Amino acid sequence: MNDAYQEVAAAEARPDAIDARAAFRRLADSLEAHGDFFDRLSRCLAEILGVDHLLVARIEGDLAHPLSFWSRGEHRHAAPYPLAGTPCASVSDRSLCLFSRGVAARFPDDAQLVELEVESYLGVSMCAPDGRPLGLVAALDSRPLPGSSLVEELLRLAAARAGAELARQLAERQQRISTRRLETLLRHLPSMIYRCHHDPYWTMEYVSQGARGITGYAPEALLGEHARRFAGLIHPADQERLVVSVEEAMAAERPFAVNYRLYTADGELRWVREQGQAVVDESSGLCMIEGVISDISDHKRHERQLEASNRALRLLSRCNAALIHAATETQLLQAVCRLAVEVGGYRFAWVGEARHDGAKSIVPLAQAGIGTTYLSQLSLSWSAETPSGRGPAGRALRSGRAEVVSCIDDDPGFVWREAARAHGYHGVVALPLKQEGRPFGLLVLYQGRPQAVSADELRLLGELADNLAYGVTTLRNRREQQQIQQAVLTIAGAVSARGGDEWLDQLARQMAKAVGGQLGFVARLDSDTPGQATTLAAVVDGESLTNFSYLLAGTPCGQVLEAGEVVVHDQAAAALPPALRDSLGWVRGYAGRRLENAEGRAIGLLGVMFAEPLEEATFVTSLLQIFASRVGAELTRQADEANIRRLAYEDAATGLPNRTAFTERLERALKASRGRPLALLFLDLNRFKEINDTQGHDVGDRVLAGVAERFAAALGEGEFLARLGGDEFVVMVDPADRVAACAAAERLQRALAAPLRILHQAFEVAVSIGIALYPQHAASARELLKHTDIAMYHAKQRGERYCVFEPYLGTRVGERLRMAARLAWALEHDGLSLYFQPQVDLASGRLVGAEALCRWFDDELGAVSPAEFIPLAEERGLIHRLGAWVIDAACRQLAAWRARGVDFPGRLAINVASAQFEDEQLFDELQDALARHGVASECLALELTESGFMHDPDQAVAITQRLKAEGLALHIDDFGTGYSSLAYLKRFDADKIKIDISFVRDMLSDANDHAIVTTIIAMAESLGLSTLAEGVESRDQAEALRALGCPEGQGYFYSPPLPEEAFCRQWLVAE
Repeated sequence: MNDAYQEVAAAEARPDAIDARAAFRRLADSLEAHGDFFDRLSRCLAEILGVDHLLVARIEGDLAHPLSFWSRGEHRHAAPYPLAGTPCASVSDRSLCLFSRGVAARFPDDAQLVELEVESYLGVSMCAPDGRPLGLVAALDSRPLPGSSLVEELLRLAAARAGAELARQLAERQQRISTRRLETLLRHLPSMIYRCHHDPYWTMEYVSQGARGITGYAPEALLGEHARRFAGLIHPADQERLVVSVEEAMAAERPFAVNYRLYTADGELRWVREQGQAVVDESSGLCMIEGVISDISDHKRHERQLEASNRALRLLSRCNAALIHAATETQLLQAVCRLAVEVGGYRFAWVGEARHDGAKSIVPLAQAGIGTTYLSQLSLSWSAETPSGRGPAGRALRSGRAEVVSCIDDDPGFVWREAARAHGYHGVVALPLKQEGRPFGLLVLYQGRPQAVSADELRLLGELADNLAYGVTTLRNRREQQQIQQAVLTIAGAVSARGGDEWLDQLARQMAKAVGGQLGFVARLDSDTPGQATTLAAVVDGESLTNFSYLLAGTPCGQVLEAGEVVVHDQAAAALPPALRDSLGWVRGYAGRRLENAEGRAIGLLGVMFAEPLEEATFVTSLLQIFASRVGAELTRQADEANIRRLAYEDAATGLPNRTAFTERLERALKASRGRPLALLFLDLNRFKEINDTQGHDVGDRVLAGVAERFAAALGEGEFLARLGGDEFVVMVDPADRVAACAAAERLQRALAAPLRILHQAFEVAVSIGIALYPQHAASARELLKHTDIAMYHAKQRGERYCVFEPYLGTRVGERLRMAARLAWALEHDGLSLYFQPQVDLASGRLVGAEALCRWFDDELGAVSPAEFIPLAEERGLIHRLGAWVIDAACRQLAAWRARGVDFPGRLAINVASAQFEDEQLFDELQDALARHGVASECLALELTESGFMHDPDQAVAITQRLKAEGLALHIDDFGTGYSSLAYLKRFDADKIKIDISFVRDMLSDANDHAIVTTIIAMAESLGLSTLAEGVESRDQAEALRALGCPEGQGYFYSPPLPEEAFCRQWLVAE
């Protein structure tokens, strides 16, 4: 006995009031009764032993799981608890553990012992029949327990019986779990597990849930003698093979495996694989068959697809070889159809071409296989508007993609279903044949049974179609190239002209003939009328038509300009211009090509029209492409020649004949006149230079164009107008005497009576006219033109509208030439001088500055007025040299006064011409002169006219700002007489405005002039500018100006312009 048992022996003896026989009988009866075994055991044992508590527990790992707990007369729920720290942990296998007293104190962590007031504990191990420990049985009491062999036997017996029961229950539970797992597995297994009798009907004894997925029937529907016979589901063609395979396997006592087809509940045909073997039932001795049936339809489908792909691969290889060896298109197409049947396994194959006729028909070109009469029964089309065009062939041609119909019964667009079934066709694959992405035909393959086409098979078939299309295109191109070469040679031999309109006419005729067309044409785009073309050559049935113009919008020719090339296969007449439909209503086919110049710009069209639909257009378009470049070059050459003639003889700004054209026309007129009088009028516009300078050359050109239009409208019969250049025009009147010439001049003058309106502005333009007569005034064209120029100049100088040449007028021209030469000499030899006119304060009369004025006294010509030599300098290009001389002379004089100690107040003002102001060298000339003479820039003021800076105001603003930055003062001269712009005046960094003499002269007698002067002074004051009045000739004028707020003035009232010595003596004081 162990220590626990020794403790029992040492315990205080307890009266043994237990009847052994009665106890064992009662325990046995209790265990045989109904109800929970462990509850009966715990109650009975507690009552026999007379203890407060009895526990039956199963041990799993470190936890005890109570199976039953009897406590003080009732069963109580007990939760699982850890063994550690409890007396239960001391119960060992097949041994008894007794704590007769003080057990709660021995295990203080066991709270349940304290709660139940347990004093003693007796436990024994509970084992399975095979000796495996399963748990324990323990008696607990609030009194000490005595040791007793009877108690031990009772506990051991109860524990053994409880262990057997617990082992049984655990085994049953494990069996239920395994059964449930097996049922779950069978329920979810896609295969059908079965057990059946070996009879002709294969009567099923067991069928798994997989039967529903395999057959479509519930398992119970297949069980028993009166249920649906499984054998009846097997495809009739496979039944005998299945039975033979099973019988042979049973005879050889080996498993069997066989593939066959069966019908499901919804009539679907599936492939299955059955694997099984024969077994003998031990109870009945009957032979049974057990096995599993799996759905292999997907596997079979993949197998068929792989087989189809392999056939397609073999077909592709054989067809590629046919592509290489085929000599003609027909030979190639027939070979591909034959191979599709023999190698590809298709029942029927054909190749068709899409036509562009009204019905959009499909024409078979080759076929092979079973049912060669099938196509003759059909009306094939690729039009979506007709039922015959909605099948797979039409859809493939419209979309450019392969069309697959696995079963023709499922395609509502397959309207030839009955005819197809009669020939054994059940599936269709339509493959488009494309050239440059556009379908032109198709390869159609028919299958002998409904069957899906895998992506891999379709890819290989698509590659076959692409290779076939390439082969067809190559053979056609080769044939067309031969045709084109022959046609080019034929046309080249028939066109004899080397160029020009005759060449275009011959080309149009031969080109139409070569392509089988009835009409050939060449047309040029009208540059003057956008959207219109004019034929240069048009030939119908070999006869040339009169050239005509037509609108392009909405016509095939209009589409050609956009697309470069257009083909209308049928019904082209409906798109022709309405004016041509009556004469060209017969047109069906059309092919056109855009004509381009070297820069790629469209210049015309080349085309052919056909009386029949144009089925094959490649040959036609290729030929048009070849001749389009040649025709385009010819039209470009003609246009270049015309442009050269235009540039040589036409003025670009006005569109009038130019000097060259006029000179040739005048020469021809003089030769043809034979003494018949004619007149020449030379026209020169007045003040046109001001318009050009102030408004810009763009406006100036518009004014010239407007003047030319007015002159052209005023011409009479026999009058010829030309522009010589600049603002010079000339009119030849043939025939004409002096009276007719003067009448023509009057008409031309009246033509400019009304202002010209250009860009919302009104321009008053006048003209001076010189007239010379032939042969009265000159015998040659050159002399005649020269004399009209002289007469025009005389009219301009005199302010007359026109002047008829007289011999004495030539002398005046010579004088001006002489004056120009002398002026150039004076500039070269310092032959000019400066005069100075004082500028004074109107209030005090004190000198505040002066204006330097250029004067010329020539040894030969004497005193020459600035009104003569300054315009002459502008005409002869001497104005820049004259301006530079004035700047240098002014700086030189300022330096001289300073050297002599002469005090010059204010600034010395010098005039800057508009041409000089625009010169980029002005700034450098000013800086050089100031530096050369040591003069400060604050001593100079520059006087600019309005017209001088309004030609390019933005540039003028930049120049004036630069001049001001150097310290120079800026005065605006003759203000109010030009094209004043207050908007720009604010931007000019000016210091002073000079009121023009034309306003000052009559300001005391003319209310308008007085108002203008008042306005200028007020405006200048508001802008922060000073004012100076020019031409002050009386005290009254000076007083009136001062009263209006004008602080300064100059004029003869104070002093005329004086030479330097007189000016210095009268106005300047030496230090």
